[in-house]
Amino acid sequence: MGRCFTENITEEEIMDDIPFAITDIADDMKDEKVLAEVLRTTLIERIKEGEEGNGVDHKTVMNDARQIITSAQGSKVKWVIQNTLVGDKNLGELSNAIVVSGASIELIDLAPFSEDLHYKYMDERKPVIYGSTTFMLLAYQHEYLSQGVFYDESSFLMSEYIKRWGRSVLNNDAVIVKAGEVNDLKYDNDQTYFIRPNDDYKAFAGSLMSFHDIKKIIDGVIDENPYITPDTELVLCSPKRIGKEWRNIIIQGRVISSCRYRFYGEQSIDEDDAPADMIDFVEALCGIFTPHDVFVMDVCECEGEYFVIECNCFNGSGIYSKDISKIVNAVNAYIEN
Repeated sequence: MGRCFTENITEEEIMDDIPFAITDIADDMKDEKVLAEVLRTTLIERIKEGEEGNGVDHKTVMNDARQIITSAQGSKVKWVIQNTLVGDKNLGELSNAIVVSGASIELIDLAPFSEDLHYKYMDERKPVIYGSTTFMLLAYQHEYLSQGVFYDESSFLMSEYIKRWGRSVLNNDAVIVKAGEVNDLKYDNDQTYFIRPNDDYKAFAGSLMSFHDIKKIIDGVIDENPYITPDTELVLCSPKRIGKEWRNIIIQGRVISSCRYRFYGEQSIDEDDAPADMIDFVEALCGIFTPHDVFVMDVCECEGEYFVIECNCFNGSGIYSKDISKIVNAVNAYIEN
């Protein structure tokens, strides 16, 4: 007999239903963790309906979940996600959005400092990968997965943004210097500078420090860090006082998601704070240059003006927006077309 959800049900009780649902619906599914999260979300949605006075039985829930899974199995797009990177909450939200969109999903484990993905599950579906920078770079070299990496190493460079967008880039006063030549610069040792890599490999996070400390740290990491050699290009520039910061996800020159994520250096997430003139600023710059059809642009407000902080490869960028489904659907549409 179907169980009728007409009373308040705890998440623990929902999870008690999941093992039965997995066995009943998809004995052959590869990744039960993904399916469990999808079913949990489905159950919660149906419970909400029950609380509104519509009795929803267990059979109805299972039928809905079965429909979602069947759609995913026949999809043209396959998201391959690094399981060891994404947090449980984010993994659940992203996984659910992907499966509900009609795409399929596969989780992949990647050990730290891996030099090969050893990925063999190639098929006719078009991949989209999501995970760490290491995962992205390995997938970029993979015959099959490279189709789903939105990256071009010659375009995702701070020097390229400055060249193309000029003073619209926050650090347009930057000096680009090779790591092995930092000691040749005649800078004041006590002066504070902002330093970051020129590329998008995330060898280290951008930081403010004295020139003395910059030289000391660079000398200590050259050739110790696989991404920092004497020829690695670094960006040095003056410090800036930044107010708000926004993350914009862009597909073919249009902002499909914008969310404020920081305020005067502190995390402050607010999707409602996405000014129209800031989005106009972003899309106007996209009319001049984009590093890829799909990418992320971080923008800030500084002294009453908008500036580009940096651009990032979508495949390794955090998603702050709550409307993950909108992003997933837009990426799927781009891939399919």
